[in-house]
Amino acid sequence: LAGHLDGFAYFLEGWVEAKQNRRQAAAASFARIPQAPPLNPELLVFVARQLAELGAPEIARLLITKNNALAEKNPDRLDILASVAFATKDEKMLIEVTSRAYELTPRHWPSVHNYAAALLITRQQPAKAMTLTVELLRALPKLAAVRVNHALALIQNNRVPEAEAALKLLTPEKLNDSERTAYYFARLEIASLTGNTRQARATAGQLNQTYLFPSQQERVRQLQADWGK
Repeated sequence: LAGHLDGFAYFLEGWVEAKQNRRQAAAASFARIPQAPPLNPELLVFVARQLAELGAPEIARLLITKNNALAEKNPDRLDILASVAFATKDEKMLIEVTSRAYELTPRHWPSVHNYAAALLITRQQPAKAMTLTVELLRALPKLAAVRVNHALALIQNNRVPEAEAALKLLTPEKLNDSERTAYYFARLEIASLTGNTRQARATAGQLNQTYLFPSQQERVRQLQADWGK
């Protein structure tokens, strides 16, 4: 039994180090967790969630994938993997995990939101993304992330004036960093698609690249290339 708790002991060591802002020491402790005997399913998923929140999503992903058979016994596994995929900007994992979660729980709003975001990030199935964001907007009209994603869905469905109207209802200064980046990404799309190159260039400078996925970074490069034509 003691051996099976070694991984949790390493997690606690890393947690203490992380809370004291000793990042290298925390990372060293976290890296030992996957090497220890597997935790029970509940503890495994708990530790993985905490690792993702503490800035160690790669370790969280390794922990779950290495012990996949155990993790599958916990219903929160897909939510954790979605968090990991968002944190690591892993688009393949993001689509796989969020689509599966949506398939299993299509009326669970976090699952709907994550799947809609995944489709928008990877620019897949724009009509489906629109349907999902409309459902979310009806259920959760006050959530800024829902409103931004709905604007992005409108853009990807060639409904730019409606997207611009939707964004006017938001105040970027009141958004968190991730939401603000998505907001300016939508603004960049609109400015580029309407031929406002000056505004597009200014908006591009407001993007926080940390929060952009590879497909979104590629989209920015495509739009920037179009400005030069």
